[in-house]
Amino acid sequence: MVDEHGEKLNSQVLEDMKMAGDPLTEERNINFTVVFETYDNAANFCNVVKQDMRSVICEAPTEFGVEWEVTATTFMAPSVAAISEMEERLAAIASPLGGRNDGWGCFSLK
Repeated sequence: MVDEHGEKLNSQVLEDMKMAGDPLTEERNINFTVVFETYDNAANFCNVVKQDMRSVICEAPTEFGVEWEVTATTFMAPSVAAISEMEERLAAIASPLGGRNDGWGCFSLK
């Protein structure tokens, strides 16, 4: 399945991983990307999530200038509910700072 932005939905990504042999029951690092227009807002976001997650800021050039990408990492088993809940939580923190979610990723286990 694909959403209105052409991206695979969490359920489809996880189903693809399962079909490739990942049992999806083992915890692993999952990286969530959140982007901001300013470094200060990205740093403020990192300060909020630092108790629960490891985060790293890097400069991300775009066709319109520069965005600041935060990769926030947490250790959990991948499931639609857990990933969606984390995306909602991060969006609630990022939105007042002008940030937005930009996907997630993790290594597949077999």
